[in-house]
Amino acid sequence: MEEETRTNDLARVLSGLRDYTVLDASETSDGLVVEVIASRLDAPCPGCGTFSGRVKSYRTSIVIDSHSHGRRCRLLVRRRAFRCVTAGCERKSFTEATSEVPYRARVTTRCRDQIGRAGRDRRRGLGDLYPPR
Repeated sequence: MEEETRTNDLARVLSGLRDYTVLDASETSDGLVVEVIASRLDAPCPGCGTFSGRVKSYRTSIVIDSHSHGRRCRLLVRRRAFRCVTAGCERKSFTEATSEVPYRARVTTRCRDQIGRAGRDRRRGLGDLYPPR
C-alpha cells in the first residue's frame, strides 16, 4: 500500500496536477497521453454548495495540456457525474471540476496561461510592428 501511495505521489509530481491522481500514462506517436481522475471522492454541487459523494456515472473527456518534457500532452480526464443529495436542490446531478480543469474545459488552466504568456512575449518581441496602446 505504501509503495502504491509513493507511486501515485511521484506521478502527481511529474504531471504537475495536484488535484488529480494519475491512472495511466502512455507515449504515442502524437505525444504523451495521461489518464487522470480527481483525487477527492466528493464534489460540491454548483447549485446548493453541498458536497456529494454519490456517483451517478463516469465520463471521459480529452483535454489539451502543456508540453511535458518536450512532448505534446493530452489528458484523458475521467470525470464523475454526481447526484445532489440535498432535498429541494434544482440541480439533480452535476459533473466535478477543479481549478486545473474547469467545467467544459478543452484546455487545462496552465496550458491556457502558457499560451497567454507566449502571446505577450511574442508581442513584446515585435514592438516596432505593434506599438503600445
